[in-house]
Amino acid sequence: MAPLDTTIMAAEPGDVSDRTIVRQATVDLPIREVWRLWTTEDGVTEWLVSSAAVQLQIGGAYEFNFAPEAPEGSRGGEGCRVLSYLPERMLSFTWNAPPSYPEERGKRTWVVIELNESGTGETHVRLTHLGWPESGWHDGGKWPEVFAYFESAWKHVLAALVLHAKCG
Repeated sequence: MAPLDTTIMAAEPGDVSDRTIVRQATVDLPIREVWRLWTTEDGVTEWLVSSAAVQLQIGGAYEFNFAPEAPEGSRGGEGCRVLSYLPERMLSFTWNAPPSYPEERGKRTWVVIELNESGTGETHVRLTHLGWPESGWHDGGKWPEVFAYFESAWKHVLAALVLHAKCG
């Protein structure tokens, strides 16, 4: 397991903004199944992408390939890593910007997935995307565009999860 290279984090110590994206959904599946869908290659490729690398260990790969046939470096979540997890409760991982933002893509924000099971067998999913730098917002940087991209993208990701649960 490779140690996490903190020099690639978007927000450096003292530069972390309070900006967050929070998206929530209720999925008609038990928590164990929702956990599997987020934390295994088979699970992720069932509902979101056709190719993924997922190693559920600290520093393990957490790469979703949205465009697996694209050139290396443009496939999706390449180089992203697991930061922490609590089985069937919480997963956190680094995340990168889309290839259309090359400067920002070289840096990593982070995402936290929290799961809570309802008494009826459904699972509440809360996704929080944070770790945005304070710098790069008012000096011509592209971070505001990347943030806006993910405000929309995470809605679609959770909608795909909900749809998968309904259509299974």
